[in-house]
Amino acid sequence: MIGILFILCLTMITAKPLIVAHRGASAYEKENTLKAFDKAIELDATFVEFDVISFEKKLIVSHNKEESHLNLDQTLKHLSNKTKIIIDLKRKGYEEETLTLTKKYFNQEDMIITSQFTSSLKKIKEINPKIKTGLVLNKVNPQNILLWTSLGSFP
Repeated sequence: MIGILFILCLTMITAKPLIVAHRGASAYEKENTLKAFDKAIELDATFVEFDVISFEKKLIVSHNKEESHLNLDQTLKHLSNKTKIIIDLKRKGYEEETLTLTKKYFNQEDMIITSQFTSSLKKIKEINPKIKTGLVLNKVNPQNILLWTSLGSFP
């Protein structure tokens, strides 16, 4: 449901619908893998979305630490100049490191950072107010929505 809402919100601010490949083309390939991302690009997804966590002091592309441990730097390098990205920060505390890596490969216009943690989004905006951000609503909390909109976040 949240994914559908997200796509609807994006569609409202653009001339054409945007296609977000959630964890890559996860209906075709194992999610959060280079194969899933490549398939999403092949299918003309507007954005490739993936999860990032910190595991053993490294940033990896994974929904949880039991999945494959794809390195964030490797992933960004692979996707650079091929697509726009949405990075979903699954935990707090590695916002600055994530932005440092992403700016090596992507312009800020070609990425959105999302999280369920308003503190992470606030930190992203403190580092770079021009980065587009999005709040993932796991629990509908009016205070979270008010805080998010006060940050000048995406859209």
